[in-house]
Amino acid sequence: MTGQTDRDYGTRQAAYDLKKLRGKHLVVKPGRSRRYHAPPEALRTITALLVLRDQVIGPILAGVRVPRRGRKPNNWTCTDQHYEALAWRSRPSSTTWASPHSRAAQRQHLVDPGSPSR
Repeated sequence: MTGQTDRDYGTRQAAYDLKKLRGKHLVVKPGRSRRYHAPPEALRTITALLVLRDQVIGPILAGVRVPRRGRKPNNWTCTDQHYEALAWRSRPSSTTWASPHSRAAQRQHLVDPGSPSR
């Protein structure tokens, strides 16, 4: 589950993981036995976390869900200009998408006339 090989995941790591799980009350050790079990409420918590990771967080981080873009701001800050320039550079280049002249005109609005050029 951790993505480590059996060689990399030793007894010390397992003991550490069990201690963390016990601290979060996800597993309990009854009495002085060497066995552990998970109470029903802990199983619900573990299941919810796994579903959240696999079906929500994972796809978002993988870019499956594309956030909707809102309106562009009326007053562009330096940060807005920077991120717009980054987004522009990350777009796929295509000769049929736009002519070089229109691209230059679109890029020109990113430059703040009051700021010194680098």
